[in-house]
Amino acid sequence: MSLKLANGASCLVNINCDLGEGLDNDAELMPYLHSCNIAGGGHAGDAQSVSSTVSLAIANNVRIGAHPSFPDRQNFGRAKMSISAGDLFDSLVAQIELVRDECLKQGVQLNHVKAHGALYNLMCEDTELQKTVEDAICCVDSDLPIYAPLLFKSTRLKVVREGFADRGYQEDGRLLHRGKEGALITDAAQALSQSRLLSNIDTLCVHGDNPSALEVVKSLSQRLVKYLSYGDDHYLIQWPQKIHPDILWAVLAAKEALRIEFPDAKLVHAYCSLLVQHRDLDKIKQVIEASEIIEVVGKIHHVEVDYAVAELAAAVELSADDVISLHSAPEYLIYFLGFLPGFPYLGGLNPRLHLPRLAQPKQNIDAGSVAIGGQQTGIYPQQSPGGWHVIGHTDFELLPTPFAAGDRIKFIAR
Repeated sequence: MSLKLANGASCLVNINCDLGEGLDNDAELMPYLHSCNIAGGGHAGDAQSVSSTVSLAIANNVRIGAHPSFPDRQNFGRAKMSISAGDLFDSLVAQIELVRDECLKQGVQLNHVKAHGALYNLMCEDTELQKTVEDAICCVDSDLPIYAPLLFKSTRLKVVREGFADRGYQEDGRLLHRGKEGALITDAAQALSQSRLLSNIDTLCVHGDNPSALEVVKSLSQRLVKYLSYGDDHYLIQWPQKIHPDILWAVLAAKEALRIEFPDAKLVHAYCSLLVQHRDLDKIKQVIEASEIIEVVGKIHHVEVDYAVAELAAAVELSADDVISLHSAPEYLIYFLGFLPGFPYLGGLNPRLHLPRLAQPKQNIDAGSVAIGGQQTGIYPQQSPGGWHVIGHTDFELLPTPFAAGDRIKFIAR
């Protein structure tokens, strides 16, 4: 079976990484990821590392998978191991359960399982080995999906098709052996180029032990985009769906470059997307590809707030003082303005304050209300229906809006 490629196609997939393996870059990588695979003691990791990595993933809104392997720390799970099916089954179950139990302890669900190293590759060739892997996953939870190569087929598990940004492929679609030239891709531009060619995948892996892992995930987040047709003369450009400053810089760079190239075109951006009113898709792609991505240094707005947080404090099980302290501590980045004129969508809310939107929206939320919805916080510039949790009020002048994407807001408790 050949690896299926698409000439110049762009794919929009979630980015995953193998973490909790004893390296020191987990915290740097996590903000760019959509999912992670946490070592559960087979090739690396222990109860302490699993606990800290799960906490880090939760703080960054990253889905968590278990990353079991042959129980072979000496070879980091990258060599075929002579082991009975029964012993391997017991080890895999224990590794998966270690990660699952820590997830449950910290209030989240395990999202998937991904085998590591030699086990990942060999289960595509050895039916008995595949059965052992599937038996172990089903023993823990038969509804857990497995992240696996395109070559992997299963009638028992949901398969999330995985490609690799930083690993070389053979013609038959298998990965190059790590000892061969080209097996590991450390150049971010080359990893991006390969990622653009991969098709029919659902998730894209970057290895945490790649010496260029941070540069690779940043490049993928900023440059790996998808183009969707919206009618006869509109295109929606989508970046990987992650709220992150580096993605915002890429969106704003693309927007500014297109504004210069097409001064009459309508351009509207959100967290990870840009709507462009123009017919020439090839030219849009050229402009975006050539855009220079730089950090936007905008204004800092100091917004005084009369906090009233009793209801939210009870919901998140914190004291009122703690809620106010946590909410007013960051300097929030403005990603975009919407759903009302001048409503700032802000990134940087402390995870301890994340709270789902109201099940029943309120009919009237007053102008100047500071509120929380999900992982976001913002300010209502005018009276409006809304489903966010109001936590205070400001007299800051909001209309006409003084805010722009790339500006920052610092809330000050009165």
